[in-house]
Formats: sequence, structure tokens, C-alpha cells
Amino acid sequence: MGMMFSEKRIPKVEKVDNTKELPPIPKESVDGWKKIPVHECGEKLVPVGAFSELSDCDTSAVYFGERGKGKDMNFLGRPVRRDVSLITHFVREGVLKKLKIAQQLLPDGYYFRFFDNYRPLPVQDQLFSDHKNDLRDEHPDWSEATLDEKTQIGVSFASPSKERETTHPSPHSTGGVVDLTIIKLNDEGKRLLKELEHKRLSGKLNYPISDTEKNEIQIVDDWIENEAETKGWNEQQKKYVWDNWLSNYRYAREKARIFKNQASSLNMGTDFDHFVSETGTRYFEDLAEQRELSETEKEILQNRRFLYQMMKKSGFSNYPEEWWHWSYGDNMDAANCKKEFAVYGGAKMSEENLAFEKARRGPYFDSLARIGKKGLFVDSIEDDPSKITA
Repeated sequence: MGMMFSEKRIPKVEKVDNTKELPPIPKESVDGWKKIPVHECGEKLVPVGAFSELSDCDTSAVYFGERGKGKDMNFLGRPVRRDVSLITHFVREGVLKKLKIAQQLLPDGYYFRFFDNYRPLPVQDQLFSDHKNDLRDEHPDWSEATLDEKTQIGVSFASPSKERETTHPSPHSTGGVVDLTIIKLNDEGKRLLKELEHKRLSGKLNYPISDTEKNEIQIVDDWIENEAETKGWNEQQKKYVWDNWLSNYRYAREKARIFKNQASSLNMGTDFDHFVSETGTRYFEDLAEQRELSETEKEILQNRRFLYQMMKKSGFSNYPEEWWHWSYGDNMDAANCKKEFAVYGGAKMSEENLAFEKARRGPYFDSLARIGKKGLFVDSIEDDPSKITA
């Protein structure tokens, strides 16, 4: 959508070579992160993924249920709450800049897949409750205090609490955290992406609006009108957007489909949000110190080092309990990197963010409705983008 025409170039950097043995992942700690003060810098939340400044990636809004088990269940098999969860992946402006650097470090054919970034507090509350209940079922002898302590290893408390010694919201609610992995496009995906880029540059995506696009177009029309008013575009800027947005919209939409259908995730040893000891970032480093690794385990170790190298070199730090969790500017980053304070406190969505989210939701639900008519979903789509409360 609108942000694509204003994309800024960043300096080229040397790519990480994952065909060579990479340095081991060091031992790190975020001990004391809850007590680190926050000096809020005021950066805005901005989107990543389709229609944003960082569109060369794949996104799967896991808690929204974008790729869940049917239209009402997320990937964990839990009911989704689309009144509070998001389909858009938002991050702070400083995080976006660092993600662009990380993207430059990826070898050709490799990209990032984002699972979850900014979370509204109600989503965090629900995740905490769900995980705590799971642990309660597994360990009925644990006290409430023990359950709280163990739950926090995987899911943070949502809100500040004197009783729980937290002076800040959960890391994901700051906009400073990204949960991600690395994907690799197959040869067909590379061909399709190259072909799509040629179509965009040659103007072949400016064909007349099809019947199936009409509802999508109206929603995006409204978004662009809002952008023009919010950002105060002059007539020349406005004409540029109106002349090019349909091509850009189709380009981003088709690119997202290519990443979804033609890319596979590197083997990191566990799934995302799989709360077992193997999710620890250094798990296979420690295992290699105890015995000879199998060929599959060596592959996993190399892939984790690959991810670590790119994220660390671009300015992120890792939560050692989760190989997928990377942050900049929040309390965990401050603790890991021995900073005196964090620069990101709790983030709130702006009217611009909400407008972007509504524009993303409209085509998503419209496509689900069309799928429903083909019999893949038996229920009608009742979700209304106008009811977003995040």
C-alpha cells in the first residue's frame, strides 16, 4: 500500500555465509530485566510485511489465526480473538531499521518469516492465562506462586504489577520484539518472484479490476484516502499514489503468496512457541559439549548460529530461553547488553496503525468468504474490521 513508494535505501552489508561453520552461540542472560528502568523514546509503531517498507519477507499472524486450524482456531488449536489480536506485524521505527540491516545480511534466496511482533495487552493476558492453565493441568501439585514463576519462562505478565515486581508491560507490548525464523525459497519461488518483479516494473500489473478484487479495492481505497489526509500529501504525491497503488497492491499480495507457498523454514529443532528445553537458544551448543551430534542435530545447530549471526550483527539481542525471540530497546535487550535503561515502554497503536490494520483485514476476510463459498469453511465470516479495539 502507501508506504511502498517512500521506501528508503540502506547501505549494502556483507552477507552471512551459512555454507561455512559459524561461531558458537555464547552464553547470555537477561537476569534482572524486570527491574531495569524505562526512558521512553517515543518512536512510533510501523508495519512490516505485505504493503510495508519491509515486504521481502513472509508473515504468519499466529495469534490472529492467519494460518490456523480453520477460521476460528490459531496454530496452537486455541480459539482466536480477532477483536484484540492483529493480522499486521507492527514494530518500533528503530526495530524496522535494524530488520532492514538483518535482511541485507541474508544470502540470496533466504528471507525472514515473522510469527509475532507487537501484542496488545489483552492478547498477552490471554496467552499468559492459557499457558498457566496448561502448566496447572500438568502439575496439579504446584502452588500459584510456582505456576506464576514457571509460566513467565515462556510468557511474560502483561501489565506492570508491584506484587509481581514488574515496572513495565511485557516485552512484546513494547514494539521492540520480533519472533521469527529463516525461510528459503525453492527454485520455482525464485522464478515466480523474478517474474513478478518484471511484471511490476513493466506495468503489467495495472490491468482492470477483476470482480473478485472489488471488495478488496474499496477497503484499500478508503485506507489511501485516510493516508492522504493524515500525511498531508500535495496533489503531485496524491496523484502518484493513485496512479500506482493498484500495481503495488497486487505486487505485495502476490509476493506474499509466493513466500507462503514456495518457501520452507530452516530446521531450528522445535516449532515456534513449543515450550520445552530444546527451545533454549544454546540447547544444541550444550549438547555438542556432551556428545557427538547427529547429522540432523548439526544442521539445527548451524541454522541457529546462522540466525544468531544475522540478528546480533544487526543490533538485536536474544532471549536465551527461545531461539526465535529477538529484541531491541526493551528491558530484556537492556539486560542482555548491560544497558542502564530501556528506551521502549508500552506502545499504543495510532490512528494510522488502526487504519493500516483495517486495510489488511478487509482483503483477508473477503478471501475467506470466497473460500467459504467453495465449501472449505462451512460457517459464514462474521468478523468486522470496523470493530477493532486494539
